Amino acid sequence: MMSNIIINQSDFLPHQWEFLTSWAKTLGLIGGLGSGKTVPFLFKSLYCYVMRPGANGKSNLGIGYPSLSKSKALFFYPICDLLSDARISFKHNLSDLTITSAYGTTNMFSMHNPERIVGDTYTDAGLDELDTLPRAKGLHVVRKVRERLRGRKDAQLYIVSSPEGFSACYDVLKDNPNPNTKLIHADTRSNKYLPQEYIDDIMATYDERMALAYISGQFVNLTAGQAHYAFSRDTHVHPVAPPEPHIELLVGVDFNVNPMTAAIGYRKEIDGEMHYFFFTEYYIRNSNTFMLADLLAEDFGSRVVTCYPDPTGESRKTSSDRSDIEILQKKGFNMRYRHGVTQRRSLNVANGAFSHNRIHIDPSCKHLINDLEQVVTDDYGNILKPNGTMLTHISDAMRNVLMVDAIEKEEQKHWRTA
Repeated sequence: MMSNIIINQSDFLPHQWEFLTSWAKTLGLIGGLGSGKTVPFLFKSLYCYVMRPGANGKSNLGIGYPSLSKSKALFFYPICDLLSDARISFKHNLSDLTITSAYGTTNMFSMHNPERIVGDTYTDAGLDELDTLPRAKGLHVVRKVRERLRGRKDAQLYIVSSPEGFSACYDVLKDNPNPNTKLIHADTRSNKYLPQEYIDDIMATYDERMALAYISGQFVNLTAGQAHYAFSRDTHVHPVAPPEPHIELLVGVDFNVNPMTAAIGYRKEIDGEMHYFFFTEYYIRNSNTFMLADLLAEDFGSRVVTCYPDPTGESRKTSSDRSDIEILQKKGFNMRYRHGVTQRRSLNVANGAFSHNRIHIDPSCKHLINDLEQVVTDDYGNILKPNGTMLTHISDAMRNVLMVDAIEKEEQKHWRTA
C-alpha cells in the first residue's frame, strides 16, 4: 500500500537516488559532512519496511545507530512522521524503540553493544554512522547483523557513514568486501541545498587530509603516527605576548597526580577567524587540584579565568568531600566542559586549527611543545598512553579548550539555521 508514498527521482541528489535504487547485497553510502546521507537512509528503510516482506508476509527491519538517543532523534521520530504522512496505521514503543504495523516490525538497536544483536531474523538491516565506532567493534556489528539477515534470500545490509580513516566501512565496503558489494561516495559540495557558508566553514576548520574525508567522503589515513601531525615547531612556536588585563584567560586542565598540567592562553579574532595564544603552562609533579587552584589564584586571581577541565573531574576527588571541578569552582573560576568527546574528534579539531595556523605557542611552553611533537596514535586513531608516561597530559589539556569552543560554535550555527 505505497499509494500515499510518492518517491520521485527529481526529489533526490544523484548519489541519494543511486543508493535508493541499488539492491546490492551489501550497500554503502560514504559521504562528507552534510552530503545528504540521512534522507536516503530513511527512505530506503521505509521502502524495505513496507515493500520487502519475509516468508510470513511481513518485514522485520533492523536499524543500528551509535546510541539509542541518536536513533530516537535521527530515525524513530522521522520514520513515524513518514508513516503518518503515508496514512499507514502503526503502533510504536518508545522504550523498546520498535514500530509495528500490518507490514511488519522495525527494531532499533545500539551498535555499542553488538553482543546483544541476537534472536531476530531480519528481512533487511541498515546501519547509520558505523565508523563512529572503533574498527573492531564496527566489524563485530557487521558480523552479527549479517548473521541475522535470513528473512529474505535477497536481504540487504545498507550502511551510511562519514569515513573515519581506514575503519570498519573501509574494510567492509572496499578493502575486503563480500561478493555483490556496492560503494557510493558522496561529496558535501554536491548537496545543492547546503548554503555555501557551511562548506566554507568546514574547509576553514579542517586540514587538507581531513577535507578529503569530511568533504569528499574518501577513505584517508587520519591516524598516521604523530597525533598532532599538523603541528610544526617552526610555524606555531613563537613569542606570545601576555594578554591585556581585561582579556579572559582560558585554562585547559588535565587532572593527573603526576603531572598535574594546565595550558594557559587566550583567544583573539584575526581577519574573522578565532586564534588561540598559549603563553604559559603549569606542569606540576606529585601534585593535586588544591595546589593547581592555589597557583591559578595566586598568578591570575584578579582576572576573569575560565577553566576547561577534563569532565572526569566531576567525579574524581582530590579530597573526600569535593570533586576536582568543585575545588576550582570554589576559587571563583568559571567552568566549561563537555562529556562524550572522542579523542578522534578532539584531534581533528586541533589538527584543523594547526593547519590553518590558528594556534600560537610561546617557546616557554616546553612540555606542551614536546607533547605535540611526541604523542602518537595507534592504528585506530587512539592516543597511546603507556603506563607511567609523562606525555599526553598537557596536550589533552590544550585540546579541552579547542574542543569545547568548537562544540559551542557548532551549536550556535545549528540554532541560527534551525
